[in-house]
Amino acid sequence: MSILIRTLDAKDNTANIVLSSDIAEAGVYDCSYNLTNRSWKSSVPVDFINPKTFLDGKTYLYLSQVRPFSYAMKQWQEKFQITYGIISNKEINKQVYFTAFNPDLDHLLYSRPNSLYETKFEIYSIRPK
Repeated sequence: MSILIRTLDAKDNTANIVLSSDIAEAGVYDCSYNLTNRSWKSSVPVDFINPKTFLDGKTYLYLSQVRPFSYAMKQWQEKFQITYGIISNKEINKQVYFTAFNPDLDHLLYSRPNSLYETKFEIYSIRPK
């Protein structure tokens, strides 16, 4: 019975991500190499997200298994003046980790939780501060 419960907890929450053609790029925020190395069968590029590459008027897909979009945007706004709009937001917040012990998520990101933060957003304008 416990194997069944653990299997459900460890189910791949990223399996149903859709890369629609209106997205300029899908950006992975953390060390989720399972997302950057996946065969997406889409022409949309998937790479680690970098606000330096954002362009006015473009739509992006934020992907993370560790942090919500608001966390990343707060960091980016320390260096950039960004106006943006959220088109869609999906959050699956689970505290089930792929390793049995994770005392400090901020320093041990390889031991990420089985969460998913997926936000589609449009950059209206971005300028360095």
